[in-house]
Amino acid sequence: MILNRFPQFENGSLLTKSMLEVLRDNSSDYINLLYSDYSDGIITGFNLSVESKSKFGKNRVLISSGVLKFSGKIYFLTEKIVLDFPLEINSYNLKLRKDISKVDGVLRNGLIPTITTESISDSEEFLLAKIKYTGGDINFTKESFFNFHEQNNRFNVIETDYSSIGNPILSSDCLYFFGVEVLKKQGVEYSAIDATFASFCINRFVSYELIKNYLLTNLSLKSLRKNIGKIDQELKLIEKNSKVIPLSLMFELLSKVLEKFKAPIISTNNLKEEENDDDDDNGIMVV
Repeated sequence: MILNRFPQFENGSLLTKSMLEVLRDNSSDYINLLYSDYSDGIITGFNLSVESKSKFGKNRVLISSGVLKFSGKIYFLTEKIVLDFPLEINSYNLKLRKDISKVDGVLRNGLIPTITTESISDSEEFLLAKIKYTGGDINFTKESFFNFHEQNNRFNVIETDYSSIGNPILSSDCLYFFGVEVLKKQGVEYSAIDATFASFCINRFVSYELIKNYLLTNLSLKSLRKNIGKIDQELKLIEKNSKVIPLSLMFELLSKVLEKFKAPIISTNNLKEEENDDDDDNGIMVV
């Protein structure tokens, strides 16, 4: 269970060792102040991995240790969690549900992970990932930015909130691969803004405001703007700070930005003409 633990003192109650240990180990005031300006979402960790069905007889989901902010509170997961994945073909949500209990005078405000076909119903639940299970092994390898859009037999974290100052953003892994996609392009030009933003992504140091302003700067280009007519109205609201960018839209807009980095297509006819020009320049004569 992911816990936010603090002692509950009452008149006449016995001060126990566990209560004192909580005071020692959980400097809640400092942590809450440190992340007071941050949105709800994953602060660090909570990485997902899978032990495959073909190897273990069933798919098992592993959630790594991490720190999460949810409903304004900080939660810590200090040990990895292993969950059995259902065998039935269906669409599933991996989520955390609030659970409050009292053990040895210590109030435990925790989150219980669960895999269910039910959608996120209220503010008592936090989405970790979605998946469309079609049978067989589940895959969660991350090799490119576009891997994150896949859903069949693959965890999709595009709609999972990752904490940032002000508003949530996409996962640092997703943004990392965006930066890689930009900087690895050959034969294309990118501006200093593109290079700087890509470097921030690769170094995993990105905020909501940085992403928003980068997108608005790029999407002001006519070549990109003409392809997003259906969401143009949303962009105007975002530009006026009347609307927060939904994470699914954030991913879609970053995908659009990558279109401008496509390498130019060179026809084989042009290559042949260039080769002939080179032969003439070399001054080769047949005697």
